[in-house]
Amino acid sequence: MKFTYYLEQQGTEFPEYEEITVTVNIFQIKPKNTEITECIDYSGKGYFNLKKSFEPANVNSNYTGFEYYTDAAFSPQSRIPDSEISNYYSAPGKTVYVKISDIYSCDNRLNPGKIQLKTYELPQVKSIDVKGETSATIEIEKGRKPYSIAVIKGKHTQNDLPPDSAYQQFDTDRANIEINGGRGFYTVFIKSADNCLPVISYFTVIAVNNVLTPNGDGYNDSVEVPELNNKINPVFQIYDRYGKKVFEGNTLNNFTWTGKSGGFNLPTGTYWYYMTWQDYDGAENDSLQGWILLKNY
Repeated sequence: MKFTYYLEQQGTEFPEYEEITVTVNIFQIKPKNTEITECIDYSGKGYFNLKKSFEPANVNSNYTGFEYYTDAAFSPQSRIPDSEISNYYSAPGKTVYVKISDIYSCDNRLNPGKIQLKTYELPQVKSIDVKGETSATIEIEKGRKPYSIAVIKGKHTQNDLPPDSAYQQFDTDRANIEINGGRGFYTVFIKSADNCLPVISYFTVIAVNNVLTPNGDGYNDSVEVPELNNKINPVFQIYDRYGKKVFEGNTLNNFTWTGKSGGFNLPTGTYWYYMTWQDYDGAENDSLQGWILLKNY
């Protein structure tokens, strides 16, 4: 835009005048806002490439520089160092604000650029239904299919993740998993199609030793089912051959029978156990029953 001014001295007539031309360049910085979606670690944070997300979307020959801030006022203390803008470590759900400078020494502080930091929706374990000692059905919600699932015996954590070869892929919300390790504690690792770090859940497989010899030698001295502590509405009962209940398991005795009833040793013979529980709220009852040979010498 060009303006022309004519100057003459006040009160004096000049046969000639002075002409001054002022040129004003009007250029408006209009940032294009962007968003970044990345995986997060177990602390709830991820690495975001701010530069790669924003600058290619805002190419303009009049722009001379980009600065990144954690507040929209561009306060100096909120500026993100240049060394971090390609690998910015942050929790998702936050906004990064961008100041753009141009060749006219102007910036966009009244209209800051914005980068929304997001993460992928992780899968969630809705339920794990264990059937006997050989299989479990895992129901999953959220996240993006296909799901990759690994089941490892024992209690594992985020510091002990299984190799990629341990995962099986499932295209549905319900995965039927074969169990080969028998009784014990199991860890489930689940990834969505976005291949972020797996979510972790646990389940237990229950089984009963059929021989009880409580002689203190360290072998078969008790029938222990502590896995029931991890179940819902657990029941563990022992009956003699006449149908009389001789033992009731609970959290106080850790669902452990030592061949006694009321503090007294029971005679050698065959006894019958009955167990029932739920793997999750609203699940059908699982049950297990069978015999135990007690040898009390």
